[in-house]
Amino acid sequence: YDQAKRVSQSEMLKEMSQTEKKPKPVSRIRRFVEGGPFEIAMTGVVLANALAIGFDVQMSAINNDGNQTSVKSFMLQHTFTTVFFVEFMLRLKAFGIIMLV
Repeated sequence: YDQAKRVSQSEMLKEMSQTEKKPKPVSRIRRFVEGGPFEIAMTGVVLANALAIGFDVQMSAINNDGNQTSVKSFMLQHTFTTVFFVEFMLRLKAFGIIMLV
C-alpha cells in the first residue's frame, strides 16, 4: 500500500511539473522601468515640471500678461510632455495593458 501511494504521489508531482507553466523571464525594459535610478529620475522630472509650472504662473502674475506663455516656457512644457509620454510607453511595453486596469 505504501509503495503504491509513493508511486502515485511521484506520478502526480511529475504530472504537475509538466503542466505548470514556467514564469516568463523579466524583460530588460521591465527591469529598467522598475529600477531605482529610473524611478528617481522620473521623480526628479515630476518635481522639475512642478517648479517650471509654478515659475511660469508666478511670472505671468508679476507681468500681468494673463495666459500668454513665453517661447521658452512653451518649449519646456513640450519637453516635459515628451518625457512623460516616453515614460508611459516604456511602462506600457514593460507591464502591458494590464497596467491600465
